[in-house]
Amino acid sequence: MSDESEEQWEVYPGRVSDDFAMFAVNLAPQPDAPFDNLRWLNIIRLGFESSTNGMPDGETNAFLYEVEDMLSAKAGARGAIHVGRLTLAGRRELFFYAATNDADLMLSVVQEEFGDELDVDALGQLDPEWKVYLDFLYPSPLDFQRIHNQRVVRLLGENGDNPAIPRQVDHTAVFPTNESLRTFMREIADNGFAIDETVEGDDGELRFRLMFSNESPTDLGTIDRLTIGLFVRIEELGGMYDGWGCPIATDDE
Repeated sequence: MSDESEEQWEVYPGRVSDDFAMFAVNLAPQPDAPFDNLRWLNIIRLGFESSTNGMPDGETNAFLYEVEDMLSAKAGARGAIHVGRLTLAGRRELFFYAATNDADLMLSVVQEEFGDELDVDALGQLDPEWKVYLDFLYPSPLDFQRIHNQRVVRLLGENGDNPAIPRQVDHTAVFPTNESLRTFMREIADNGFAIDETVEGDDGELRFRLMFSNESPTDLGTIDRLTIGLFVRIEELGGMYDGWGCPIATDDE
């Protein structure tokens, strides 16, 4: 079972019904989930005054993290696993899998630590198959692409990149057939992409590899719009978008 030192958290945006939402998910338990001894899902809901998009301001966010850190430590001491956090529409929901229904206990711990004036409630429900974690919180392949985009853009920024400067952005995709490859090549050629290289590999489901590129800034909004469109179209053709990369561009160049 994963302990706190082995947690692997990722954050990605999404929607729940019509509301913008931010998901934060601990990926570490996924390979072994569900755990037979942790059949109860305990959810703590923290309400807050939000801006127009339903998210907390900086001071409120720091306070919510303080509450979460305290609860995570308490739950971990009882053998529970903190698997996720969901923020939307003026509330933050914290998700823990535990051996027992600890919702009332966690509620009382929060109220004792932070006072009755805090807008908080709790829910415990049986979820032996960890459906909420695996089917709702855990990122989809498209969500993982957004996570990858965040990582690359963050790494570029840490190395002095100016995202406003257009530069060559390299992309890779693989396709199951030569026909699907050629269809995609025709489409992207009409949209300003350059074909850099095609490689036919060994027999397999995805044997035709394509390297292509375009000129683009690298701010997260632009990269998300670009790569999500590519991801969806390549998947429609039975292929797989295999990521992007680019050189660092600085004001000194």
